[in-house]
Amino acid sequence: DIFDQDDNGSINYEEFLACVRPPMSSARKQMIDTVFKFWNIDGDEVITVNDISKDYDVTYHPKYKSGEMTKKQILTEFLNTFEPDPESRDGRITYQEFLNYYAGVSASIDKDVYFDYMMRQAWPKAFKK
Repeated sequence: DIFDQDDNGSINYEEFLACVRPPMSSARKQMIDTVFKFWNIDGDEVITVNDISKDYDVTYHPKYKSGEMTKKQILTEFLNTFEPDPESRDGRITYQEFLNYYAGVSASIDKDVYFDYMMRQAWPKAFKK
């Protein structure tokens, strides 16, 4: 019952990981919150392609440069990172989905200072005041 978060009678990989990974510190959660708020431009509590299209530069992406993918396709592919289950993808990243993604990242980083560094390197605009 603890592992089966969606009460469907089975445990998937994401449910298992969510229960066995160590809890995040409040400092890490605050950083995740900062980045989520930065990307959630319209304040509707979800991140969409429209939210990230203004600040996420795809011009260096190899598939954009080659003409293989459009800007929207690349942004959609990026957002899919935060929704690992293809069957439940809706292109709308909730705070919980964003938090779950970074909880997985966090589990592989021992020290808060390294997590802080990684987040600031990945999202420098989110931390500019």
